[in-house]
Amino acid sequence: MTAVGLAGWGMAQFGSGQERLDLPLGVHLATRAALDHAGLERADVSGVVLAGSDALDGRLISSMHLAGPAGGYLRDETKVVDDPTVALASATWRVSAGVDRAVLVVSWHSPGESDPLNAISPDPEPVFSRPVGAHPLAAEALAVTRWLHDHGLTADRFDALTSFLSRDTDQDRVWFAPLRVSHFAPVDGAAVAVLVASDGLRAEIKAVDFATDSALPVEANPDPVGRLRERILGRTGVDPADAQIIETTDRTVFRLLMAAHALGLGDPVDVAEAVIEGSLPRLQPSGGLFRRNAGYAAGLERIVCAAAAIERGVPTALAHSSYGRAGQGQSLTLLGACS
Repeated sequence: MTAVGLAGWGMAQFGSGQERLDLPLGVHLATRAALDHAGLERADVSGVVLAGSDALDGRLISSMHLAGPAGGYLRDETKVVDDPTVALASATWRVSAGVDRAVLVVSWHSPGESDPLNAISPDPEPVFSRPVGAHPLAAEALAVTRWLHDHGLTADRFDALTSFLSRDTDQDRVWFAPLRVSHFAPVDGAAVAVLVASDGLRAEIKAVDFATDSALPVEANPDPVGRLRERILGRTGVDPADAQIIETTDRTVFRLLMAAHALGLGDPVDVAEAVIEGSLPRLQPSGGLFRRNAGYAAGLERIVCAAAAIERGVPTALAHSSYGRAGQGQSLTLLGACS
């Protein structure tokens, strides 16, 4: 089977102390950086897969504004809205099937022109024949509350980890109990990866897989991360949790602990203490989302950070993504040195 992987990647940050970048310019700069890293020109790319959220962008059909800056002018273009890891999987299939020789995967998050909390508040639309969904942060709060209850924990048990990650003492305002502003990573950025087959790979995609928890965050469900581990182990002979580097979408303090626990890295309290003490170096060596600001693009940004570890000489690296309301979508991407 033809090896498919990342030949290059790039990132851009739009805010959080940086000089403010216009979103199309930021996406273009990240795309240009990815092509330069891969040693390619836009003419070498035959397809582009975009991952974006119109509600979070504050733009209607955001791909119309960003396909050009993402390298999609006069190229085959696809857009996904679930998560950028889905976009990566779509590009992987295209390259492995021989449909494209090189594909750009592009994702972004820049809510500077629209308050994301207000933008997504109308989501429970008054169409009574449809299920009325919870506000995403309310769903996240329910999921976190369930997880804390299942482990006999309280949110304030992790105040030390919160202070360590956010380092912002002015963010104690409660959004949806028990979630405070300081529990959340900042949300601005773009991430781009260039996928190719065989030649020029810097990190090979060994496996990418998805599993889904229940859409109802109060239900008890089988562990989807455990199912993913079993499936990837069966296909590759490698337990993803044994990877030398693990990068996860720690969009909240609790998501970091939930992922680490699901991957078998330890008890949540022990993991929290290990992160503070620096005694768990294979978890989030990049610093995680609290340092790199990727928001909706986090799933792809985590894969880029894992690929960078492979380029530095690490044999295997795992990128984990949690996405959707209450984080019910889960994906694992296992990367390795080129075979």
